[in-house]
Amino acid sequence: MITYRDPAEKLHVIASVLRIGNGAVIDNFASGGMFTMLDDDGVALYPGVDKQSNIYREHPVTGTPIQGLHVPHYQKVVELVADAATRLPTIPYVGWDIAITQEGPALIEANHNSSVFQMKPSASGIRTGLLHRYREAIGADIVDKR
Repeated sequence: MITYRDPAEKLHVIASVLRIGNGAVIDNFASGGMFTMLDDDGVALYPGVDKQSNIYREHPVTGTPIQGLHVPHYQKVVELVADAATRLPTIPYVGWDIAITQEGPALIEANHNSSVFQMKPSASGIRTGLLHRYREAIGADIVDKR
């Protein structure tokens, strides 16, 4: 989850990403894992995609459909991140790694230099990206250099 805390201390969830392992011990994108973007309720918006641009409508190991999957405890994830963000008053932009356990979400780490996650148009059919969400959170002074 990528968040930005504005000067008025309002926390904006800019992007929620579901990282999915693909038979390996870790879910890392560079190590064969995949990802998809989530909506504001924690539901997967698109199929999964990996580093080689393979699109996965279903998980290749479990057969579970990816698009439409609801992340368990999603509201608790948002609450956990909102609380944790208050403990980092000098770092407004953070990428949070959260594990979903049977008992609920667990904070793994906070990254001050998180990448911008963007769904590949080949998987989503959408070419506009998340610039509008960054502008809403950070401000209209973000330059679009297309």
